[in-house]
Amino acid sequence: MFSYIPYSDATFNPLSYSPRGRPGGQGYYRPSTNTYERAPINPQPRQPLSYNLDNDEDDGCEYYGYPRGRAMIEARRREEAMQKERELRRARAIAEEKKIREMQLQREAEQREYERRTLEQLYRDHCRERVHRAHSRSRSRSPHVEMVSTSDDSDVATGELLTCMPKASPTRSRRSSQSVPSVPANPIAVPATPAPAARSQPTPRPTTTDEPQRKPTPSLEEQEAAAVKIQTIYRTRLALSHITSIEAEFDQLKSSFEVPQTLDFADGAAIVSLPTSIQAGDTSSERAESAKLAYTARNAPLHLYVHTLSQILTKLDGVESHGVKRVRSCRREAGEQAEVEQMDVDQPSETGNDTPADTIKSDLHSSSTPTTTEAFEDTAESMPLNFPFLPPLQLQPPCPRMPPLWRATPQVICLLTRPTPM
Repeated sequence: MFSYIPYSDATFNPLSYSPRGRPGGQGYYRPSTNTYERAPINPQPRQPLSYNLDNDEDDGCEYYGYPRGRAMIEARRREEAMQKERELRRARAIAEEKKIREMQLQREAEQREYERRTLEQLYRDHCRERVHRAHSRSRSRSPHVEMVSTSDDSDVATGELLTCMPKASPTRSRRSSQSVPSVPANPIAVPATPAPAARSQPTPRPTTTDEPQRKPTPSLEEQEAAAVKIQTIYRTRLALSHITSIEAEFDQLKSSFEVPQTLDFADGAAIVSLPTSIQAGDTSSERAESAKLAYTARNAPLHLYVHTLSQILTKLDGVESHGVKRVRSCRREAGEQAEVEQMDVDQPSETGNDTPADTIKSDLHSSSTPTTTEAFEDTAESMPLNFPFLPPLQLQPPCPRMPPLWRATPQVICLLTRPTPM
């Protein structure tokens, strides 16, 4: 069954174009030769992989003829082209950077050369100016003075000229010395002139070689003691300034406060209004323990005044004395004044009391405690003149004391104890 041959010619070539598949004068069929000859006519794509990606074994065709293989080949070609473009860009960037660096080095070299030439020109001009000044000084002097005086200036000028001018080569100097013949010097007759009187030279001042006496460096203990003293003075003055400002605030508050014309007193559920002009007519042994100010709109200024006095006392408590008795005594005095004022306003005094507020005030004023003004004066006297911490304070005289605002008089007690009509 397999021995059947459709054509009797054993040299049948299916790729030939001759009739009946016969080779047109090419001889016998050689597959290797035909494949080599047809390769340039129909180039096959390069296989990217060595194995077949298609698992279908029924297909005998190569996978590169499918769209998937072509897409892979095109993707690889694009990647290679992009890689070449990146390398080309990198090479261009490197060349550009190298060119910029070379240009920068060239500019730096040109700048250094320009600076060198400029400095050389300045040096030559300076040397010429020095030589010219030396020659002008030597020419300005008279002949006899030039003969008597030393040749320092000429030596200096010659030295400057030699140092400034470039040195001649030895061959040139040798030729010049050989070309110029030696001529004997003839003596020149100089008229005899009287020598000038010797100038009176100033006596040299004695130079003091003694070094200025240095002040002894204070020891560490002395420095610490001075620092503690300065800190104490500064803190004392600062605390006294705070107390003075608080006292000024207290005096301003007391002078600006106006007593209400009518006050409301609360006796249980009853509220009685009395004018402040009622004065005590006669003494009475009754106590007014139940006479208290009511929290009404009429008494609002009075309660605000009492609250402000409490704030002033709080500020005084916040002033640190740092163990200084002077600050402590001034703070205590200002606090006692504010407390007395608060007691006079907030609580009614008992009738026939032997220690009224005026007596307390007189005792306070007659005490031996120094006032804040005196403390400031003492501190200023003990303080150095060039103390740089605080400016001089402007002290104000204290305001005069005000009399008590109101007292529980017998009329007030009678009105408070009177039963309220139903």
